[in-house]
Amino acid sequence: MKTILSSETMDIPDGVKIKVNTMVIELECPPGKLVRNFKHLNLDFDLIIDEKIGKQKLKIDAWFSSRKTSITIHTALSHVGLAPIRPESVCFGGFA
Repeated sequence: MKTILSSETMDIPDGVKIKVNTMVIELECPPGKLVRNFKHLNLDFDLIIDEKIGKQKLKIDAWFSSRKTSITIHTALSHVGLAPIRPESVCFGGFA
């Protein structure tokens, strides 16, 4: 059975700049820059601003997704979310 809309959001930590161009995400964290290409996934990426806190969030949507596609949302968020935590392996070419 297909789900009409699956979505997840992630808070962007302080000191990290993020730019989203269709399905290519560019992260600039203090030790370096990470460019991650998600063109092979059928997902929608958006930068939104949380009105309560005033911080940026990354929102990923999957329309008419199966269970497997819904799981790829979490995988894409973890690829982007690990950059500020492990900068020695991610921002210097670990995933790129």
